[in-house]
Amino acid sequence: MNLNGALAIAKGVAEFVTIFPVERLIKRPKYADIIKDGCVTQQPVSVSPVATAAPMDISQEIPEVPPKKVYVVSPYMVSPEEVVLHQRRELGKRLLLVEGHLNQRCRIAGKPCDCVAPKHATDIEALAEESVSIDIANADLYTELAAFGQELNYKARPDIVLTNEFYDEYPELALRAREYRKQLLGTTELVALLEGGE
Repeated sequence: MNLNGALAIAKGVAEFVTIFPVERLIKRPKYADIIKDGCVTQQPVSVSPVATAAPMDISQEIPEVPPKKVYVVSPYMVSPEEVVLHQRRELGKRLLLVEGHLNQRCRIAGKPCDCVAPKHATDIEALAEESVSIDIANADLYTELAAFGQELNYKARPDIVLTNEFYDEYPELALRAREYRKQLLGTTELVALLEGGE
């Protein structure tokens, strides 16, 4: 399509908008939900008529408007801050479990266990990857945690544990898990893992 074709289409759309009553396309609610004292009530909404649009001047450039984040406030929805705290607590719990298993060198009764890999390591990796887009300010930390989960998924596999290749490294990995937990929650106190314990 050339420039003349695009201009013709834009002109046709502009004419259509001035002729067709656009307000017919917009459903207007008769009532709005008003949140007062935690209760939702409905109140009538005054509807003002929509002004018809003036013919569009297609020779002018339309300024770009940056998108805005809009959060719906409702007592029935979780706030973004609550989601971040939840993710951090869940990651902290997985890191605590991994810390204990790594201190035991990924063994139960002297035999390799599959507790760290794939279970807890995969949980850490998945929660960290999910958290990158939720807690953008700490995306680097979550990226490190996802890589840590991948590392554990290899080094703590039962067949690898059986070889004793990383036997002396497991306590160091446990310390890293503890440090990540402290970075996430600001403390190593176990109360921080409980909802409302921050």
